[in-house]
Amino acid sequence: MKTKLSTFCRYAVEFSLCSLCGWVYEALLELLVYGRYTDRGMLHLPVCPIYGFAGFALLFLFRSRRSWAAVFAGSVLIPTVLELVSYAPLEKIAGYPLWDYSAWLWNYRGIISLPSSLLFGVMGLLLVKGIHPLMDLVHRKMPEKWLYIAGILCTGAILTDTVLTFFLQK
Repeated sequence: MKTKLSTFCRYAVEFSLCSLCGWVYEALLELLVYGRYTDRGMLHLPVCPIYGFAGFALLFLFRSRRSWAAVFAGSVLIPTVLELVSYAPLEKIAGYPLWDYSAWLWNYRGIISLPSSLLFGVMGLLLVKGIHPLMDLVHRKMPEKWLYIAGILCTGAILTDTVLTFFLQK
Protein backbone atom coordinates (compact mmCIF):
# COMPACT_ATOMS: atom_id res chain seq x y z
CA MET A 1 0.00 0.00 0.00
CA LYS A 2 1.37 3.40 -1.03
CA THR A 3 1.48 5.88 1.85
CA LYS A 4 2.84 9.42 2.09
CA LEU A 5 5.74 8.10 4.15
CA SER A 6 6.62 5.42 1.60
CA THR A 7 6.47 7.99 -1.21
CA PHE A 8 8.71 10.34 0.79
CA CYS A 9 11.16 7.52 1.55
CA ARG A 10 11.26 6.44 -2.09
CA TYR A 11 12.10 9.96 -3.22
CA ALA A 12 14.63 10.38 -0.40
CA VAL A 13 16.46 7.30 -1.67
CA GLU A 14 16.33 8.54 -5.28
CA PHE A 15 17.47 12.04 -4.24
CA SER A 16 20.41 10.45 -2.41
CA LEU A 17 21.21 8.23 -5.38
CA CYS A 18 21.18 11.21 -7.78
CA SER A 19 23.37 13.17 -5.36
CA LEU A 20 25.83 10.27 -5.07
CA CYS A 21 25.92 9.74 -8.84
CA GLY A 22 26.56 13.47 -9.28
CA TRP A 23 29.49 13.28 -6.88
CA VAL A 24 30.90 10.24 -8.72
CA TYR A 25 30.48 12.05 -12.06
CA GLU A 26 32.27 15.14 -10.70
CA ALA A 27 35.12 13.13 -9.17
CA LEU A 28 35.59 11.02 -12.32
CA LEU A 29 35.48 14.08 -14.56
CA GLU A 30 38.15 15.78 -12.44
CA LEU A 31 40.28 12.63 -12.59
CA LEU A 32 39.90 12.24 -16.36
CA VAL A 33 40.36 15.90 -17.27
CA TYR A 34 43.02 16.96 -14.75
CA GLY A 35 44.54 13.61 -13.75
CA ARG A 36 43.88 14.10 -10.04
CA TYR A 37 41.24 13.18 -7.50
CA THR A 38 39.37 16.08 -5.96
CA ASP A 39 36.48 15.82 -3.52
CA ARG A 40 33.90 17.79 -5.48
CA GLY A 41 31.18 17.98 -2.86
CA MET A 42 30.45 20.67 -0.29
CA LEU A 43 29.41 18.11 2.32
CA HIS A 44 31.45 15.45 4.09
CA LEU A 45 29.45 12.64 2.51
CA PRO A 46 30.19 11.77 -1.12
CA VAL A 47 27.12 13.60 -2.44
CA CYS A 48 26.40 16.69 -4.52
CA PRO A 49 22.81 17.59 -3.63
CA ILE A 50 22.45 19.90 -6.65
CA TYR A 51 22.24 16.69 -8.71
CA GLY A 52 19.48 15.45 -6.42
CA PHE A 53 17.49 18.64 -7.00
CA ALA A 54 18.07 18.49 -10.76
CA GLY A 55 17.03 14.83 -10.77
CA PHE A 56 13.83 15.69 -8.88
CA ALA A 57 13.01 18.41 -11.37
CA LEU A 58 13.53 16.01 -14.28
CA LEU A 59 11.50 13.22 -12.70
CA PHE A 60 8.67 15.64 -11.93
CA LEU A 61 8.71 17.10 -15.43
CA PHE A 62 8.92 13.75 -17.20
CA ARG A 63 6.76 11.63 -14.89
CA SER A 64 4.49 10.85 -17.84
CA ARG A 65 7.44 9.45 -19.83
CA ARG A 66 7.86 11.82 -22.76
CA SER A 67 9.85 11.07 -25.90
CA TRP A 68 13.60 10.51 -25.76
CA ALA A 69 14.18 13.81 -27.56
CA ALA A 70 12.03 15.75 -25.06
CA VAL A 71 13.75 14.09 -22.10
CA PHE A 72 17.19 14.85 -23.58
CA ALA A 73 16.28 18.49 -24.31
CA GLY A 74 14.82 19.00 -20.84
CA SER A 75 17.82 17.27 -19.29
CA VAL A 76 20.10 19.71 -21.09
CA LEU A 77 18.05 22.78 -20.20
CA ILE A 78 16.95 22.22 -16.57
CA PRO A 79 20.35 21.38 -15.01
CA THR A 80 22.00 24.16 -17.05
CA VAL A 81 19.51 26.72 -15.75
CA LEU A 82 19.91 25.29 -12.24
CA GLU A 83 23.69 25.75 -12.50
CA LEU A 84 23.26 29.26 -13.82
CA VAL A 85 20.91 30.45 -11.05
CA SER A 86 22.57 28.57 -8.17
CA TYR A 87 26.19 29.46 -8.94
CA ALA A 88 26.35 32.80 -7.09
CA PRO A 89 24.38 31.72 -3.98
CA LEU A 90 26.41 28.50 -3.65
CA GLU A 91 29.68 30.38 -4.09
CA LYS A 92 28.61 32.80 -1.35
CA ILE A 93 27.68 29.92 0.99
CA ALA A 94 30.85 27.92 0.30
CA GLY A 95 33.17 30.91 0.16
CA TYR A 96 34.73 29.74 -3.10
CA PRO A 97 33.55 28.80 -6.61
CA LEU A 98 32.29 25.22 -6.69
CA TRP A 99 32.80 24.75 -10.41
CA ASP A 100 34.58 26.48 -13.24
CA TYR A 101 33.99 25.74 -16.92
CA SER A 102 36.21 28.58 -18.12
CA ALA A 103 38.62 26.10 -19.74
CA TRP A 104 35.75 24.30 -21.52
CA LEU A 105 34.65 25.17 -25.03
CA TRP A 106 31.51 27.24 -25.49
CA ASN A 107 31.21 28.38 -21.87
CA TYR A 108 29.45 31.37 -20.36
CA ARG A 109 31.58 33.07 -17.69
CA GLY A 110 32.82 29.64 -16.59
CA ILE A 111 29.41 28.99 -15.02
CA ILE A 112 27.85 26.83 -17.76
CA SER A 113 29.15 25.22 -20.93
CA LEU A 114 27.71 23.39 -23.90
CA PRO A 115 29.72 20.17 -23.36
CA SER A 116 28.65 19.92 -19.70
CA SER A 117 25.05 20.65 -20.64
CA LEU A 118 25.13 17.86 -23.24
CA LEU A 119 26.55 15.51 -20.61
CA PHE A 120 23.63 16.49 -18.35
CA GLY A 121 21.31 15.56 -21.23
CA VAL A 122 22.81 12.08 -21.39
CA MET A 123 22.67 11.67 -17.59
CA GLY A 124 19.05 12.86 -17.57
CA LEU A 125 18.15 10.26 -20.19
CA LEU A 126 19.82 7.58 -18.08
CA LEU A 127 17.88 8.74 -15.02
CA VAL A 128 14.42 9.10 -16.58
CA LYS A 129 14.52 6.18 -19.00
CA GLY A 130 16.74 3.76 -17.05
CA ILE A 131 17.47 4.35 -13.38
CA HIS A 132 14.06 5.66 -12.29
CA PRO A 133 12.11 2.77 -13.88
CA LEU A 134 14.59 0.33 -12.31
CA MET A 135 14.16 2.02 -8.92
CA ASP A 136 10.40 1.82 -9.39
CA LEU A 137 10.71 -1.95 -9.85
CA VAL A 138 12.99 -2.28 -6.81
CA HIS A 139 10.66 -0.19 -4.65
CA ARG A 140 7.61 -2.24 -5.64
CA LYS A 141 9.38 -5.47 -4.67
CA MET A 142 11.04 -4.09 -1.53
CA PRO A 143 9.27 -4.66 1.79
CA GLU A 144 7.85 -1.34 2.96
CA LYS A 145 9.78 -1.60 6.23
CA TRP A 146 13.11 -1.62 4.34
CA LEU A 147 12.02 1.31 2.21
CA TYR A 148 11.26 3.27 5.40
CA ILE A 149 14.64 2.40 6.86
CA ALA A 150 16.50 3.35 3.66
CA GLY A 151 14.59 6.60 3.22
CA ILE A 152 14.97 7.69 6.83
CA LEU A 153 18.70 6.82 6.85
CA CYS A 154 19.31 8.74 3.60
CA THR A 155 17.38 11.76 4.84
CA GLY A 156 19.02 11.69 8.26
CA ALA A 157 22.53 11.32 6.85
CA ILE A 158 22.24 14.20 4.38
CA LEU A 159 20.46 16.51 6.84
CA THR A 160 22.99 15.75 9.59
CA ASP A 161 25.89 16.34 7.20
CA THR A 162 24.33 19.62 6.05
CA VAL A 163 23.91 20.84 9.63
CA LEU A 164 27.46 19.80 10.55
CA THR A 165 28.92 21.41 7.44
CA PHE A 166 27.09 24.72 7.42
CA PHE A 167 26.00 25.43 10.95
CA LEU A 168 28.34 23.75 13.41
CA GLN A 169 31.75 24.14 11.75
CA LYS A 170 31.78 27.89 11.26
